[in-house]
Amino acid sequence: MPIEIEHLSHVYMKGSSQEAVAVDDITMTIEDGAFLGVIGHTGSGKSTFVQHLNALLQPTSGRVVVNGVDLAEKKTRKAVRAQVGMVFQYPEYQLFEETVAKDVAFGPKNHGASDEEADRKVRAALAAVRLDYDLVAERSPFELSGGQKRRVALAGILAMEPSILVLDEPMAGLDPRGREEILDIIRDYHKGGHTVVMVSHSMDDIAALATQVAVLSKGKLVLLASPGEVFAQTQLLRELHLDLPQAAQMAERLRARGFALPNDIYQIDALADAILRRAKHVQ
Repeated sequence: MPIEIEHLSHVYMKGSSQEAVAVDDITMTIEDGAFLGVIGHTGSGKSTFVQHLNALLQPTSGRVVVNGVDLAEKKTRKAVRAQVGMVFQYPEYQLFEETVAKDVAFGPKNHGASDEEADRKVRAALAAVRLDYDLVAERSPFELSGGQKRRVALAGILAMEPSILVLDEPMAGLDPRGREEILDIIRDYHKGGHTVVMVSHSMDDIAALATQVAVLSKGKLVLLASPGEVFAQTQLLRELHLDLPQAAQMAERLRARGFALPNDIYQIDALADAILRRAKHVQ
């Protein structure tokens, strides 16, 4: 079922002299199986927005309905949180158990899984994040590399078997290899038929993964469209102090030099194909 967001607003310190509107009257539907990329300049309300999707924050006004359940209903909130996995920046800072297996098993056991069921989920989650159970299960998570810690933290979320995954800058602080590992894991999770919502400052990551992009500015939803439609709005994005994906930047420079290229190019493969077609046409 889709995520329905209706007139969602969130005001910090409402009624005080420091009142701040972080999310302002956002309405949208995130379809089942979609990959929504959320972009916006620092302070645009991205993190506040996504924290409403599993009831970490409650709306000042409006509502969020996940899998048919209004997240304002306290009795059903815990069950919904098991369906909506939330991954913050630097999730490895939340590791705390003495072994990897115990850390990954914490969520399932906290939601009533038996030892046998938790073990099955731990093994599946570690496999999903490309970690060998036999090599890491009994190791301390604090002995692992930074990239491995990030994957263990992600496994702890996936072990809950959520139908929706929400990620807030999941590649922050990783080296190029670590970034690609996490991107591949997220890509495979989405290909499995799950819904993904990802906040990112990297337009290239959004271009590579998203099926839909939400652009936020000053708490408002400025644009909700396909990646091609969003990244074709070059003037708007620059006004919002947002970059274009590298492929879109290159296509823009080539158009300025007289190359006839489509306006909706935002991925490297599409750019290469367009250049090859152009070259064949010239010949």
